[in-house]
Amino acid sequence: MDILDGFITEFTANNVWFDFVLHDGAHDYETVLHDLQKIIPYMKRDSILMVHDTLHSHCGPGMRKAVDKALDGVDVELVTLPFGFGLDIIRIMGTSLSPQIEITKNKPGSPFVTML
Repeated sequence: MDILDGFITEFTANNVWFDFVLHDGAHDYETVLHDLQKIIPYMKRDSILMVHDTLHSHCGPGMRKAVDKALDGVDVELVTLPFGFGLDIIRIMGTSLSPQIEITKNKPGSPFVTML
């Protein structure tokens, strides 16, 4: 079991879903694909997944291939920012099984802005 598997097991045991994930760890096809395939099923509807270095001259093609394969069959909106070696910003539209992300204008208890 790798570290990510341990986190996923702990999160699912506690019914925890991801609102936001930034992937900027491994940069090879196999590891990026493994990571994303483990993470994506536990992302809330309308959550954000960001993957860095997808346009990098050396590792970018493999990363792009891993992102595309991991997202195959997943309802998403995706934009790639071209600067800084590329940054994919992916909105996971989710499935009926994933909970909806709770969007608020402020942190709970903040006196500055009221909740939606």
